[in-house]
Amino acid sequence: MAELSTKKLSADIKKAIEELKRSPQVERVGIVTRVGDGIVWVYGLSQVGFNEMIEVEATDGSKVTAFALNLTEDEIGGV
Repeated sequence: MAELSTKKLSADIKKAIEELKRSPQVERVGIVTRVGDGIVWVYGLSQVGFNEMIEVEATDGSKVTAFALNLTEDEIGGV
């Protein structure tokens, strides 16, 4: 049986982490339909589950993380 080197395993894990940092992936894209009182309503994210995090991009390019709380068939509400 081949022995597993701790150094090799550590190097492999570090390499895998670096690859994750370099290749972010967008899973779904929705359209913000309205915003108000700290709630954002997004159309087109039907696969998002309750309390999942979503990232919302503002018109100035900044990004805000929200939690999906109100789930309807066509829209979700994020806080």
